[in-house]
Amino acid sequence: MVSLVTHLLIMNIIQQLKHPYLIKMIIHIPVSDLDPNVRKLYLENRIKHLGIDYAPNSIMGWCEEEEIEVFNFDRVCKLDNRWTGYEIYKNRTEIIIEITNL
Repeated sequence: MVSLVTHLLIMNIIQQLKHPYLIKMIIHIPVSDLDPNVRKLYLENRIKHLGIDYAPNSIMGWCEEEEIEVFNFDRVCKLDNRWTGYEIYKNRTEIIIEITNL
């Protein structure tokens, strides 16, 4: 389930897209918003190769030989890669997605 903080951050970022000089946006996903099983793997640093898969509208990663869904955006927005790129950064408290080339 998406926390209110994450939802508001994403909605605020989407509203900023109307600004003509915006060249990137940043989405912060707190670790507390991850599914408990995924959170455990994430905090153990067992999830590797994070990336956005636009078909399921999710951040996906690999844990050993298994691809897992780390976070799904369906409840907050639809991601689109037709005109943008992205960088994903992770730390102990959050996943940060920088959407570029807006």
